[in-house]
Amino acid sequence: MTVAQWVLTCGEVLFDVVSKDAVELHAHVSGGPANAALAMAQAGLPVAVWAGRPSGVYGERLAYVLREGGVSLEHFTPSALPPTVSLASPRGTSVAYELYAEGTSAFDVRLEDAPIVAPDGSPFALVHLGGLGTAIQPMADALRASAPMWRGRGTLIGYDPNMRDGLENRGQSLAEIEDWFGRADIVKVSTEDLDVLYPAEDRGACVARILDFGARLVILTDGPGPVQAFSATASAVRDVEPWPAEVLPAGAGDAFISGVYAELLRSPFSGRGASSDELLRLLDSGLASTLRQRERINGVTS
Repeated sequence: MTVAQWVLTCGEVLFDVVSKDAVELHAHVSGGPANAALAMAQAGLPVAVWAGRPSGVYGERLAYVLREGGVSLEHFTPSALPPTVSLASPRGTSVAYELYAEGTSAFDVRLEDAPIVAPDGSPFALVHLGGLGTAIQPMADALRASAPMWRGRGTLIGYDPNMRDGLENRGQSLAEIEDWFGRADIVKVSTEDLDVLYPAEDRGACVARILDFGARLVILTDGPGPVQAFSATASAVRDVEPWPAEVLPAGAGDAFISGVYAELLRSPFSGRGASSDELLRLLDSGLASTLRQRERINGVTS
């Protein structure tokens, strides 16, 4: 079976406004799905983004960065709503965010605009969903309705809950996130995500829970620490630091999962027909090289 290589990312395409010294502010085009799209385009994959595009100079800037980065804008949908903005403050080896998302452009897409097939008419090889796109309306409902249509065409679905904002700030219940664990083939979570979602459980139990909901592969990251990948029957561990802690960049998780997807889609496999262990084996074969990448997605380091 020949699998198309197009990837679609869905969710927040926004401006990160960053201050390192409380004197100067710097605005960067960012958001997990935007970061992932740019990283995959850099890796040579054809990639499109599905998100709302604000009007005026802000929309033009977002479009310019994506287009210059090699990302298709065919599904970057015009919106009359204001741009989505995140205030980012580096904190040691992590970044604190204050997000302004409700009623903004990034999530202003509807089911009738859903890109079910790639710009060349082929099925998408993979659709990657960022956490906020599955939480904020009207995009959340559009993604939920689109998922079975993608899967019916053999498209793999990847999901990153990206819980840095916490459940209490997201307007999304744990049950809704767990529903996405069952809809996704590949779930990428961080140890910080698990601490938010399941604070009373050890991490092995958390991973087992995610697999029980239906995910076929769980990839667990731990900042600059080891990365582990699990299927229902096996696990692969790569004791390699993706970035030294002192230069861990904002967007590191997005760059990492993009590298994973790139390695997976460069390998011959049978799409959604692949077994969980086949996905794990293909992932393991490329994981070490993926972990060594040092690209800085936003030019922002902690």
